Amino acid sequence: MSDLQFYCDVYVEKEIVFAAWTNSWKQGEITQALAKVNPVVEGVFELWNGAVKGTFLDIQKNKRLKISWRTVDFESWMPSTQLTVDFQSRPNGCRVLITHENIPEPMLEQFRFAWEEVYLPQMQLFFTRPQ
Repeated sequence: MSDLQFYCDVYVEKEIVFAAWTNSWKQGEITQALAKVNPVVEGVFELWNGAVKGTFLDIQKNKRLKISWRTVDFESWMPSTQLTVDFQSRPNGCRVLITHENIPEPMLEQFRFAWEEVYLPQMQLFFTRPQ
């Protein structure tokens, strides 16, 4: 199992970014696909029409989200990964710190690519447009 960590700086307050992470419509806009988000502990977090499925493990409003996480590409023997998203205030906005833990080795490069080349650039683009 491996871990990945990324960050993304955006020029809006952390409360706005946190609200987007916990809203189905906004997540759908970021991912440009159907998203389903029920931001309560044990609530569902789904992206890309269910290709990514998770469950909220912990929610600290405007500070942190912890989510169990797996994709349709996981083999049945692979345990779910854990995603921690920290929202940190910065002088001109916020930093979104993503820690993705317990990634099965066969999935590591797929997750690295998805975060670096897909999700994070889309999130930055989303927050540069008028809300």
